[in-house]
Amino acid sequence: MRKFKNWLFPVLTLLALFWMGAVYMKRNLPSADPVSTEYRSRISAEAAAPVNLNTAKAEELEKLPGIGPTRAEEIIADRTQNGPFQTVEDIMRVSGIGRRTYEQIRDLVYVEDSYENRYH
Repeated sequence: MRKFKNWLFPVLTLLALFWMGAVYMKRNLPSADPVSTEYRSRISAEAAAPVNLNTAKAEELEKLPGIGPTRAEEIIADRTQNGPFQTVEDIMRVSGIGRRTYEQIRDLVYVEDSYENRYH
């Protein structure tokens, strides 16, 4: 009986540690789909053709990261009221679009002049 007690505690301790490790790993390892929603939307936006800020419709603008239906309408309203964007950075004149949003979309948009040139 004494030999049984001598190995029972270490075996049970190892089993408990193994079980706790398995639970920890299950909770902290990435799932089968580790791509976050934000990253996935950025990938899909990058895969799409660049968007001309001066001619894009609301549906095209909404595909950009950080631009929803309201912000897309504000971009169109600003473009209508203040004239076409001269540079991509001019998008920051729209209320609610700051440096952070600009950094997310600057490589996904362009402005076009009458000579069909693209400016970043």
